[in-house]
This record gives sequence, structure tokens and C-alpha cells, in this order.
Amino acid sequence: MYISIMQEKTQEKSSTSVVTRFGELFLPIIMLTYSIGMGILVFWPSNEPEQSNVQSISDENYKPAPGSNTPYTPSKTPRIPGKGEFINIGAVPDSIGNIYFVGLFKNTGEIAIRKPRVDLSLLDEAGNEVATAFGYGSFDYLNPGEECPLQVLVSKAPAYKKIKIKTKPEPRYNFDTKVRPKITIKAGKVTKRQYSGYELSGQLTNEDTESAVFVSTIALLLTKDGKTAGMGYTYIKEKELGAGQTANFTINFYSMNGTPEKYKLYVNAQKK
Repeated sequence: MYISIMQEKTQEKSSTSVVTRFGELFLPIIMLTYSIGMGILVFWPSNEPEQSNVQSISDENYKPAPGSNTPYTPSKTPRIPGKGEFINIGAVPDSIGNIYFVGLFKNTGEIAIRKPRVDLSLLDEAGNEVATAFGYGSFDYLNPGEECPLQVLVSKAPAYKKIKIKTKPEPRYNFDTKVRPKITIKAGKVTKRQYSGYELSGQLTNEDTESAVFVSTIALLLTKDGKTAGMGYTYIKEKELGAGQTANFTINFYSMNGTPEKYKLYVNAQKK
């Protein structure tokens, strides 16, 4: 009986010793892990972008749509979707069987949208899809009320009866805070080239306080009754257009649908 009791006490003591040693070895590790975890929860930086104002273009010769000169602040989580329309579409064929569907994309919503995209389908008389293509707008973003030229190229276009348009304007990225510089345009008349096509020449003036880069001029040619006849664009020769500086441009038009009588001019650029 005595031996039996001693064995039980010895086992109990041994078990208690093991537990004590376990606590001594692993308790500091557990506490350190918990402290690091709390530190991560408290001090981990947020990836959420800061809000910033997005200024729209303001230009006396640009003549933007109503409301487009109003500064716009993008929401971090837009509650409403972007809206837009592809309007004033003209089909401009070239000499090798391609068709350019040219028009204007207008932001008809209440939020700024990123570079607009249009998906276009050609349908036969029965409504079957015979060709598809897509194109992007000339501007990287559009504020509410703004518009920009857009064309969709259908290569080797088959015979078709009508077209179907699909647009899905996406909200502008919060981290995209680019602002177009203030550049004014002076241009003359659309004239016929010596052999074929038309051309339009003019001058740009940077009236901003900062230099502009990637400066391009886009023109939409219109017939007498306002239908789209063609589209063209060009970049200035200078890599940079400094504040107060001017640059000349000439846009050539090779494919046309109708006789151009009027035009709309747009300038796109980025601040350096």
C-alpha cells in the first residue's frame, strides 16, 4: 500500500513538472505572437486611395458640353453607374473594304468615366450577327457632359443591314487624377488636297501655367446637314508644349462619306 501511494505521488509530481516546463518554454512565444498580431492589426497601413479633385478642361475654343467645366470629385465607392451614348454615327468606307464607324461618345451620367469603349455588331436582314468589332474614345476620361470622338474599325466588312451598339461606361479610377491643360485652338477651313482627300490646318496655344505633353488634335468632319463625314487626328511635332507656347498642326483625311462642310475640333493632352 505504501509503495502504491508513493508511485501515484511520483507520477503526479512528474506530470506537474512537465506542465510547468511547457509553460516556461512556450508562454513567451505565445505572448510574443499575440503582441505581433495586435501590432499588425493596429499599424497595418490602409490601401484605400485618398480622395482628390478632378478638374475638367476649360477652353474658349473647345466649347465643351454644358456642365463639363464643373470640378468633379470622384467617390471612393460610386453609388451610381456610369452612363454614356455613342451618337452621330457615320459609316466611312475606305478603298480596301474596311468600314470606320465614326461618331461622338458623350458622358450622359453624373460621374466621371474612364476611357469609353464601344462594342459594335453588324447584323444581316434576319438579325444575325455577321461581324463584330470594338473601339475606344480619344480621351482617357470624360467628366459629366463631356464628349470625345470615337471610331470603330470593322476590317473587311461584310454586307450588312443594320448595326447594334453596346456601351458600358465604367467609373473613373480614384487613383487617376490627371487634368487636361488649358489649350486653345485656332483653325481655318477644310480644304481639298491636290490629289485626294482633305486637310485641316491650325494652331494650338498652351494657356496653362504648366507644360503639356502628348498633345493631339482630333477633328470630326460634318456634312452640311450635320452628318458625320469622317475623322482624323494628329500629334504636334514638339514633344513638349511649354506654358504660353504655340504649335502648328495639320490633319489629313483620306476616307470620306459625303462632302465635309463643317468640323468639330478637340484637343487632348496631359500636364507634364
